[in-house]
Amino acid sequence: MSDPDFSDRVIADAVADYRTTTMAAMKPAGAGASIVTARHRRNRRVAGAAAFVAVTMVGTGAGYAALRDDDRNGAPVGGVPTSVPATSMKPAEPTTTAPSTASSPTGGTTPGKAHDLRNARLDLPEWADATECPSGPTKFTGGRAGAITTLGEVAAADVDGDGSGDDIALIRCRPGEGFIGQVVAFHKNADGTFRRIGLVVQPPGGEPDPPKDDEIHSVTDLRVRGSQVDVRVGSYETTFTDGAARLGTSQWRTYGWNGSRFAQTGGPRSFEMSPSAAHLETTVSALAFGPPSGGKQHGVMTVKVRNTGSAAVHPTLLVRLVEVQAVTAKGCSSTDDISECDLGRMAPRSSRTFTFEGDIDAGARLELKYSIVRLRLGDRVITTDGLRATYAK
Repeated sequence: MSDPDFSDRVIADAVADYRTTTMAAMKPAGAGASIVTARHRRNRRVAGAAAFVAVTMVGTGAGYAALRDDDRNGAPVGGVPTSVPATSMKPAEPTTTAPSTASSPTGGTTPGKAHDLRNARLDLPEWADATECPSGPTKFTGGRAGAITTLGEVAAADVDGDGSGDDIALIRCRPGEGFIGQVVAFHKNADGTFRRIGLVVQPPGGEPDPPKDDEIHSVTDLRVRGSQVDVRVGSYETTFTDGAARLGTSQWRTYGWNGSRFAQTGGPRSFEMSPSAAHLETTVSALAFGPPSGGKQHGVMTVKVRNTGSAAVHPTLLVRLVEVQAVTAKGCSSTDDISECDLGRMAPRSSRTFTFEGDIDAGARLELKYSIVRLRLGDRVITTDGLRATYAK
């Protein structure tokens, strides 16, 4: 049964949240908060110095099976492989979630119903890279703790095997432009208080230079399967607060309690995969700029994608050339500095080539330190460094 007043309450809460949280995060108070905001802005500038070439592939069953067979690395695979890059220019505002039974997506149910943590006092772990976010005993009121911390999804599972249900919660904090998250397990005591079992996972913090292939940078969702906790984690690009976030890669990883702490028990252990499992070959020419003319230099770059496998695939090519103006490519749609090209169904041994063109100010030089060529298959990527630019005098 729908509640006719629910939408009005949601809208009112959202407006109040924007005034108290979003505006505060845009201009956080204090020297520490200023540093965090500056760090996020630096991340965007670093992203602005990069040129990305990404290929997203949806293959046939045979192609994906070959991928998994070639690149298991002895690790059990948990969850459902998924790749859903962000598409909006800003991250979605998180919502406070009421307790739910949280049934397993792959069968089985959790022991009982999650407790309502929206007005609980929770012992939060320290955040790896945000001193502005609360840690230790923290009181939540209506799913919020202060201006920048919110309670997200809550699920129930007996994670420590003692026969009673525990609560697994996603905690979100926004110390600057973007949100960070951590997943924490709690147990409700007989007196109604909550004891922290342990931290399931959170990003390690810091600014990778360059980003590490196997390092988690975002934690955005959770679900439970028996005593196991599946957490949706993201690569470095998923932390961007502009349109480049859609170049990031997200995947489900599984964690379990080993008696003293949570450790990964399933799912991918890296965002990168072995190039031998790709069955797609990408060749990128140098971004060649001609001589100055009318205060500009015109550049041309070609990207060739070849299916080297035995199964048909349907890739999408994403090209980002930051600081290159008016980038165009025949057969592609371009928004800002990102072009998207649908390669259609590619038969085995077939290839497609696209030519990208754009301008820079005469005499300008592009910073290509973070330039990459990327193939994405499911929830894994294959990254090749080495995008080059040449400049005629």
